[in-house]
Amino acid sequence: MPKMLVMPYGLQATIVRGEYAMAAATFKARSTVLAADFREVWIHALKGGIRTERTLRNPPADWTRVSVRSPRSPNVDVGRNSSAAQGELEKGMTNYDQWYGEMGLDWREEFRKLKEQQDYAKSIGLNLSKQNPKQEPAI
Repeated sequence: MPKMLVMPYGLQATIVRGEYAMAAATFKARSTVLAADFREVWIHALKGGIRTERTLRNPPADWTRVSVRSPRSPNVDVGRNSSAAQGELEKGMTNYDQWYGEMGLDWREEFRKLKEQQDYAKSIGLNLSKQNPKQEPAI
């Protein structure tokens, strides 16, 4: 783990980004190990509940499907990194699986949630469509 996260000191921005990238890789590796353990604890606890609690009987078929997300990485420049990632996606240098995967998410599940939210917004008369600010709004 970089000392800078514990005892910050002044350095050039490129070096700070490198230190934070190293910290992000370390946190990701450590949290992946913990996530596997958390999943096992979750399943063990629910198995006991399913056996003993009447209200938990007949669980859904996918009750063992658990997602444990890694904590967000330390970041010196969220805006810069976000713009770079979006540019890579638009240019085809990456894909949604990689983009969402970095956050420990499944792109199919995130697309499903996005569609559900868009449909709900539309049902209550809320327009979430993306408009180019350089263009005149559609009438």
